Amino acid sequence: KAKVRLDAATAAAALATLIREAGGTPEAGADPVALMKARKNEAELDGARAAHLRDGAAMARFLSWLAREAPKGGLTEIDAVAALEAERRGTGHGVGSYLSVHEGPQRLSKLGTTPLEPGMILSNEPGYYKEGAYGIRIENLIVVEERSIPGGDRTIYGFETITWCPYERALIEPALLDAGERAWIDAYHGEVWARIGPLVEGETKAWLEQACRPL
Repeated sequence: KAKVRLDAATAAAALATLIREAGGTPEAGADPVALMKARKNEAELDGARAAHLRDGAAMARFLSWLAREAPKGGLTEIDAVAALEAERRGTGHGVGSYLSVHEGPQRLSKLGTTPLEPGMILSNEPGYYKEGAYGIRIENLIVVEERSIPGGDRTIYGFETITWCPYERALIEPALLDAGERAWIDAYHGEVWARIGPLVEGETKAWLEQACRPL
């Protein structure tokens, strides 16, 4: 009998039934294509980086608009949706290359079992939730890459950030951050300004410059 591999974590039970009815034998195992797809090639990575620059500029235009309009009052969620939809452009590349926003098998989780490899894209999304009050989450996409460290005898893995959008300063209390944390945010905002600043103009550029100033 022919053996047909199925990913036990994602394949529907009906597929196993169909394979048996056709005279085959379903065999549980990891999908070999998923890992190959997770390791992005240079063209896919370049596409992801370019898409995030376009998205960063679109977000800057939207947040600049929101900062101007919200204080006037009367702004609705639908108004914000309309403003965002006006910024839509080509899809480019996301976490997966063709709108696979959640793509495995890699993930940053204690439940993850797939080793990270260069070219994989993941979301870095820490959050804080206060019961009965509010939740805060930020999310940047990162690419696994090889790095050399001074004095090291071999390369290690690190992460390249590809999402460029300033954090909301009204939600940051610098007094609660140590020097290293403040320096990290300032460095990130410096990169946002350097990469997105040339892509916007006028009121948006003025807003972005203020949003990216050091803490």
